Amino acid sequence: MEIRNCINYILHRGQQTVVQVFRKELQPLDITPVQYGILIYLITENGCLSSDIAKEFGLESSTVTGIIDRLEQKGLLKRKAKPNDRRANSIEITPKTLNIFDDMVAASERGNEIIEQKLGKEDFIKLKELLSRIYEE
Repeated sequence: MEIRNCINYILHRGQQTVVQVFRKELQPLDITPVQYGILIYLITENGCLSSDIAKEFGLESSTVTGIIDRLEQKGLLKRKAKPNDRRANSIEITPKTLNIFDDMVAASERGNEIIEQKLGKEDFIKLKELLSRIYEE
């Protein structure tokens, strides 16, 4: 099989392009696409465990720990010991995250618009539907 016909290659190259677009849009906020995803997740799941984040994003716990460390250093997250289990920390957003929330959403919308323009509206919607079917549990 030619490499350019391999689904893994096609998805990887597409993902690289999408990440580059989103990285550029999020750069003024000093956050990466994966940091953006975690912050947005925490808007609705504030106080969850890092293991919840790892499961949601399909990441290793050690990777999530590093991302949380960097977001904590930026003042966007804080760890808080759970009262019933001192070994576990809940992960919480800070007021600084709420202050940049609208800008994060706007950057994400611009990223989506850029990719949608490359594909056209119908194909963009269809691509999201098809990719969602691949990773659904």
